[in-house]
Amino acid sequence: RVGVQNVWKFDDDPAPKVRERVYFTVYPADDKGRAIDFDLQFQNVSNEVVSFLGADAKGYGGFCFRPDKARKPMMFTTIKGPQPQDKDALEFDTPWADVSMALDPSKKDSPISGVAIFQNPKNPGYPHKGWIFRHYGFLGASWPHMETFELKPGEYFQLRYRLYVHRGTAEQGLVGDRFQAYIKAVE
Repeated sequence: RVGVQNVWKFDDDPAPKVRERVYFTVYPADDKGRAIDFDLQFQNVSNEVVSFLGADAKGYGGFCFRPDKARKPMMFTTIKGPQPQDKDALEFDTPWADVSMALDPSKKDSPISGVAIFQNPKNPGYPHKGWIFRHYGFLGASWPHMETFELKPGEYFQLRYRLYVHRGTAEQGLVGDRFQAYIKAVE
């Protein structure tokens, strides 16, 4: 387990606005993959309301993974199954999502690997619908996405995610089963 603390400031106002604490825990790998837990904590340390908001009409922000765009095509899978090839989504309702791709797309029999992001059921608004899938190479659990979240002075919130790095497709990596095991462990 590793942790780091940051303070958010503006260039024109050096007074701290938000204290951010990030902890991540890396678990041993097994024959299918490896889990890494992320615990993101935010506290308003200023005397004014701080607003969180993703990009206008797009969302973004939150917990995101950017695969190497050279490994296209990318296959996105959610709790609802495989998603259409080459169809991006700027908002999707699912508690987990996966992106899988060939290690070397130029080789016909290249091995496949992937990364899934699991939302923690204790996150605000769980399951948050702000998922973004972009076939150029982006998987994001966008929070607060296109909504505004206001944090009053002294208030605190926490976001937790599991990153699951696996061999094979989402099905071969048992992503759905690993998500269910994660939910049972954090309840």
